[in-house]
Amino acid sequence: YPGDDLVESTLAEAELDADHPDAAEAAAVKALAANPHDTEAMVLKARAIEGKAKAADGDARKNLFEEARQEFIAANKVDTEDPEPLYDYYWSYLQEGIRPTDNAVAALHYASDLAPQDIGVRMNSAIAYVEDGKFKEASDTLKVVAYSPHAGEAADAAKRVIGALDAGKGKESLKDLEGGSAAKTAGN
Repeated sequence: YPGDDLVESTLAEAELDADHPDAAEAAAVKALAANPHDTEAMVLKARAIEGKAKAADGDARKNLFEEARQEFIAANKVDTEDPEPLYDYYWSYLQEGIRPTDNAVAALHYASDLAPQDIGVRMNSAIAYVEDGKFKEASDTLKVVAYSPHAGEAADAAKRVIGALDAGKGKESLKDLEGGSAAKTAGN
């Protein structure tokens, strides 16, 4: 079914998993031709561009990351309540190796509010709050993880960090947060 948006989006995702960003982008573009408002295809296209950016250098790298971010923004404009493009917008700065903008951090926190069940997004939101010295917000964000019956090791880490925050050890608590695999793999 060439040209079918679901088929092309699935192909784009498979190509991304196989680390073929050019093929992934081509499939995402075909999905968008079939359905220009398909936010999943927009996100996949942005991730494909991001994949190309990781392999590029200099201005090309910077421009590709910016192009990917514009795609995430476009997806967010289509569905402002979808946490995926918001989180990926934030994550793109980390992928590029630069500090996220205040707007990107705000997008992360909103994605965390929209998808409280996504432990990785919550953990990254808490990390960002701690980095900004907003320890109460970090603690509040972590409570959802700490008391989730499905959080496993992340729940234990969240409880330790909440304890550290309550004890006035704000920035020191980052070691526990950043060490967790949930924070590193969220959203993708």
